Amino acid sequence: MFADLKSVTKFYLGRFEAVLLMAVTILLPILLCHSFVVNTIYLLVVDRATEIAGDFYYSLVSFQTFIFSLSPFILLLKEDYYNGEIRFKKIYVDFFIRAFQLFIFSIIFSIIVAFGVFFFVIPGIVACILMIGIPFTALIQDKNIWKSLRTSYIFGKQNFFKLLVMILLVSGFEIIIDFISQFLVYKVTDLAAAQMLVQMIINMIIFPVLAMWLSKFYLSWLEK
Repeated sequence: MFADLKSVTKFYLGRFEAVLLMAVTILLPILLCHSFVVNTIYLLVVDRATEIAGDFYYSLVSFQTFIFSLSPFILLLKEDYYNGEIRFKKIYVDFFIRAFQLFIFSIIFSIIVAFGVFFFVIPGIVACILMIGIPFTALIQDKNIWKSLRTSYIFGKQNFFKLLVMILLVSGFEIIIDFISQFLVYKVTDLAAAQMLVQMIINMIIFPVLAMWLSKFYLSWLEK
């Protein structure tokens, strides 16, 4: 697990321009859409009932954004792993060919996980771990996304706690960095746009690490 992180860190630093390109051209538009939808949702909050509904829809959109945003970085690491070079044209073509299917899956994933986390917590976490391998199976092994559930289930079941630790470690690190950054930004300006911009930049820097770490971990699991 940590050997995979070391490998990914080396790749991240060595090919930062490639990671940044994926982050700017694919991840950033997704984050902007996420921000727009979330802000629109909370504009409709007028009382306690709509606040609860807003929180639920926020978790729904966030889980969807998370699972969908993995795709470009899975394809990026796959290119380097199997070909020793990065063919950006192929990454973009593969992404846009599979984008609709991945988007539909991300909706289903987010509904299941959001309901589980929002109302029961543990079932949502379990569902997330057991289903998280689906985009990796689909994109790395070129399988139909709907036929990737069994492999994802086996992957998640065999590596449940490792996957959970990986997600919690990177997410926790991002939360700490984001908190410190927001505190420093607030010292300079209280503009919401500035805070949102900083948050997006942090996400664009840290999220690819998690996506590629999970990708490398999946590839190592396949080898075994």
